[in-house]
Amino acid sequence: MVSSVTGRSINGSSLADIDYWMRNMTSPVQFVSAIENLIHTVVSKGKRTTTMVDGEHTPILNMVELGSHPAMQSAAKEILEANYPVAGRVS
Repeated sequence: MVSSVTGRSINGSSLADIDYWMRNMTSPVQFVSAIENLIHTVVSKGKRTTTMVDGEHTPILNMVELGSHPAMQSAAKEILEANYPVAGRVS
C-alpha cells in the first residue's frame, strides 16, 4: 500500500493513526510520487509481481485508487502507462 500523503509505502496500521489523517487533510497530495513509488518498488518474479512493504515482498494483485471522485483515474492511467507499459490492463 502506498500513501498519497507521504508518497511512500505504508503499512495498514498507519491508517489507524489520527496524525496520518490530519496530514491527509492539511498536506499537499503526493499522488504522482505515490504512483511512481509503487511502480519503482515493484519487483518482477516470473509472473508474480510484488512490492516491498516493511522489508517483505507482498504480492500486487490489483491497484485501486480510492477517492470521492474518479478524477484521478486518468492521471493514474497515464503515469502507469508512461512508467510501466507492460503493467497489463489499465482501466
